[in-house]
Amino acid sequence: MKKFLVILSPFAPHIAEELWQEMGHKDSIYHSKWPEIKNIKNSETTNITVMVNGKTRATVQINSEKTEKQIIDMAKAETNVQKYLEGKKIVKSIYITGKVVSFVVK
Repeated sequence: MKKFLVILSPFAPHIAEELWQEMGHKDSIYHSKWPEIKNIKNSETTNITVMVNGKTRATVQINSEKTEKQIIDMAKAETNVQKYLEGKKIVKSIYITGKVVSFVVK
């Protein structure tokens, strides 16, 4: 509740100050420190389209910290992609960062 009031105070200064005093604080809410924001970028995920011979076969959700090889392996592991890769040779694997994995098969 304290953090909420501190964030609310620039938008509704009078009510925020009054509620701050009701919570038992002697000093003004404007003397309090602004709450710190935790780094949430670590959990950033992206959806990648997986294509086989130019046709979309699946979508994979990846973590932005994965390497290109890990992302290609995840794309190969998708069940809908596997049935198009079975018994065929992968001629080329193309990865466009953050967008698409494409397999050219023969």
